Amino acid sequence: MLVVISRVAYLFLCSSIMILCKGLAMRFFVCLFGLLAFQVQANWFSAEYAHGVTQEKVEVLAKAQREGAVLFIDTREPDEYAESHIPGAINIPLREINELNVSYMEGYGYVVPYCLKDFRGFETAKALRNKGLKNVVLMEPAGLNGWRSAGLPTEN
Repeated sequence: MLVVISRVAYLFLCSSIMILCKGLAMRFFVCLFGLLAFQVQANWFSAEYAHGVTQEKVEVLAKAQREGAVLFIDTREPDEYAESHIPGAINIPLREINELNVSYMEGYGYVVPYCLKDFRGFETAKALRNKGLKNVVLMEPAGLNGWRSAGLPTEN
């Protein structure tokens, strides 16, 4: 629904500006800008936004965790991890990910890096993918906040 509202808003803005613009060249550039903005906005909400990193529902990951098939990596700093984290998660801050040997992670069905909202989780996921790890996914909804919003437990 948000995507539809946003797209309608872009189209309305572009058409309003075109009415105010004088000259064919200016109208052309406004239209071009509107189309580019529309495409960027459409990509922002698409499944490909994760740039090659698959997303998986937290409920699916919680079930897989109970079966021992998930490795959660909390990418926040140790003091943040100590406050609250997903049960069983290991703490590897984003700044340490490049020195990490990932071979032991290949045995899991899912490797799920996360932080509070998943900025650091996303960066870690990209780094792990670049190291050749293929079982990396991000949570949907994103991060520890997404995990909590699904009513799933945390520990400290």
